[in-house]
Parts: sequence; C-alpha cells; structure tokens
Amino acid sequence: APGNPRLRVLRWVETQRALFVDGRLSPGQLRYLTFLGLTWVLSDKVVDADDAQWLSKWKSLKAHIGSADEQDRRLSFEMQDWITQQRAMCYLNMLDGPRKSKLSSLGIDLTVMAAEPVWNTRLSELFAHTQELGHAEVSMEDRPELYAWLERCVLEYREDRLSPTKAAQLKCLGVKLQT
Repeated sequence: APGNPRLRVLRWVETQRALFVDGRLSPGQLRYLTFLGLTWVLSDKVVDADDAQWLSKWKSLKAHIGSADEQDRRLSFEMQDWITQQRAMCYLNMLDGPRKSKLSSLGIDLTVMAAEPVWNTRLSELFAHTQELGHAEVSMEDRPELYAWLERCVLEYREDRLSPTKAAQLKCLGVKLQT
C-alpha cells in the first residue's frame, strides 16, 4: 500500500481507538491490543477534572508520599494510573503550568512515559516461546532467565504488585497467574 508507513500505523491505531470508544471491539481484539501495549490512558474523568477534583488527587498523592516510609512507598494502581494520565496529558501539552509544578514538587518526572525494556524483551521472548511450543509453560533448564522473570511476575501478581495491564498481557499469552 502506498503512503508513509508511520501514517498508516497512525491511521490503524486511530481506527482501533474509535472502535474502542464505540464499544465495537471484541474481547479478543481488546486482549490483542492490550498485549501490544495499546491502551488509551486518558479518561474523560481525568481530562475534564476541574481544579478541585485535580487538587484532591494531588493532595492524596502528597499525603501518601509524605507519610509513607521507605518500605511502603508503593502507590495503588489507581494512583499509578492517575500519574500515567498526568504524564500523557503533559506529553500532549494538555497539563497546565501550575499542575506541572505541583507534580514536580512531589518528585514526579513528567517526561517519563513507561518505557520498560526488560518487560518488553521478556514479553517478546515469551510470545516467541508460545508461538513455537503452543503454550506458556517455561522450563528452568531450557530458558532460565525467562523462567525466573515469569516466576517473579506470577509472585508479583499474587502479592497484588503486578499492574492490571501487565497481568492482562501475560494472560493473553496463556500464563496461569492464579494458584
């Protein structure tokens, strides 16, 4: 097909997003898009938040960061998602200066968009493994690094430390996260 490959990909992604908004993607399509890491992080609730709503979330984050000791700095998935949405809004120039300043004052790096090379590498290895063998069971003898990574993921899931997006990606490949 003629045309710029980047524009074709952009058109495809925008089509998928429109289908998602219209509720016209099948569960299988949603799982595949999740596996690819394509999730639309900007919710209307966050984008349209007035100053009082935004400030309430920021104060909750500030209180958690201020009161938590080093052992308990882990944020809820809801708060992690909120921060991700703030980063996305910043990237799209939709986050105003005062909000940027308040987030920066808490040590939130707004330039970081979740690039996780180890996760992406291991997930790609697991995908290749499932394509080759037809299952997601990994042997410690054959693939020790992948096995160790997968064991950590399962443990994090059981301890409620694995994000829902990552859990969905693993489930799409057939990983059994439940005991």
